[in-house]
Amino acid sequence: GLAAPNMDIVGISRLKGPVGGKASSVTTRGTSGDTGAAQSAEQFGSGNFNPQEYFKDAKILGGIPLASLFPSVNTNQFKQPGGLVPSLKSEEYPDKIKVPFEFTIDNVQKVNLAPVLIFDPQLPSKPSPKKSTFTLKVVVVFRFPKPGDPTVPEPEFNATGELTHFQVTIAQCIRVSFNKLRLEKKHGKSLSPDPKLASESEDGVKPVEFLGALKFLSNLQELVGGKSDSGGGGGGGGSSSGGSSGWGVKPIIEPSTTNIKAGISVTVPTIAVGVFSLSNLKLSAAVSIFWNGDPVRFRLAISERSDPFCITVWLFGGGGFFAVEIEASERGVVLVEVLLEFGGKFAFDIGIASGGVYVMAGFYFKYGIDSQTGEKGIYLEGYLRMGGQLNVLGLITVSLEFKMLIAYEEKVLSTTATTKTISKKLWGEASLVVKIEILFFETSVTLSVRKEFQGETETVQIAQEERDHLWLVSHEARPYLMQNTVGSIVKPRKIYEMLSEQEWAQYAGAFSA
Repeated sequence: GLAAPNMDIVGISRLKGPVGGKASSVTTRGTSGDTGAAQSAEQFGSGNFNPQEYFKDAKILGGIPLASLFPSVNTNQFKQPGGLVPSLKSEEYPDKIKVPFEFTIDNVQKVNLAPVLIFDPQLPSKPSPKKSTFTLKVVVVFRFPKPGDPTVPEPEFNATGELTHFQVTIAQCIRVSFNKLRLEKKHGKSLSPDPKLASESEDGVKPVEFLGALKFLSNLQELVGGKSDSGGGGGGGGSSSGGSSGWGVKPIIEPSTTNIKAGISVTVPTIAVGVFSLSNLKLSAAVSIFWNGDPVRFRLAISERSDPFCITVWLFGGGGFFAVEIEASERGVVLVEVLLEFGGKFAFDIGIASGGVYVMAGFYFKYGIDSQTGEKGIYLEGYLRMGGQLNVLGLITVSLEFKMLIAYEEKVLSTTATTKTISKKLWGEASLVVKIEILFFETSVTLSVRKEFQGETETVQIAQEERDHLWLVSHEARPYLMQNTVGSIVKPRKIYEMLSEQEWAQYAGAFSA
């Protein structure tokens, strides 16, 4: 969600409970194995708290290190209850143990990960800027088994995270301004997000602003008189147009349970010069910020596959769309889609009957990276479609469409530590749809056939360099899981590999009293 702390417990504080920090004993064992843990515990005991050691690789807004938002805390601030230093202390009851975790800070730091991400902890609202605050509250409840029932109840987990008044700039091209981002996860229920973007009318700040190479979109929006006011966190935003000019500007504000998508869509008016015309051309740019920690994604598109642009020159016409998605991670470009088609259309009207025919040929290409497995896939398709329609006196309508395509798909089905299973398929399809309408009666018939020309599944070996890369990506390249050289990977050790019986007995004895 908003934050995912990942802590190694290195000591116990009388004021704050378990203490997180560097635990070098996670990776190695010996005379220097506990040095990091001892130093972290000693530092915390002297009244100094370092968020970098406590939160480690926890991420916020899909790519910003959580620890980098907070300054180090000194002795004077250490004893402030519930605030600058995270508190994790248990509360015992007759039927349960309650473990609350609280962390609140109003001195959020700016994070510059340019050119990928820039986090600015203030909202330049009018008449005065608003500073960002961060609050994280987690409560875990462990209930005791009922008398005579050996079943141990499942722990109950409730969490609420809130970050206020901040801006996120992605790829130096788009800036999203938030008044508030609140995520709540109650036990047994799905994540409940409550994002609220800045309001241009209330705060004097655009919720979505384009910069650099995309600044022309903001200029175009101002030129046609459109506003990008979100009006809060719900809905798909308003729409605006340039009146008689034909230009249309529509803000994209789409919050969901998994992410928030914010951007702008610009509709270009129809251009007609003699026998040439260009219609339905739309430019859109949007950024998706995920709640589950996935990296931020930026999407730039020219029209959409379900609504392509159209170019006509006399009897001949064509169209298409283009889209690319870029992720703020080592994956980079995660999706490329291209559709282009060309053909001819002819229509007639002789009074008692009207109709038309068309013949179109097209090409579709898709390259993508699976968000779950991280594997690449390619899909190619070439097709021919033709059809026609005849209407008699507005009472009887007959239409038909024939489509034939040949497609190729290559994707990774599964991956192990040393091998990949790859599926490769080449096939063809053909379909004919006939539709008849007589007054209020309507029926249609579809005939289709599919032939697979070549299909195979093969297992290939993964090179050592790629295996190391896959392991690092899956473990987020945590430094305490690696040796000094990246080439030699050390996997997490079991507890019995890190502690001797004597060390474990000493540790357990500390809690026996």
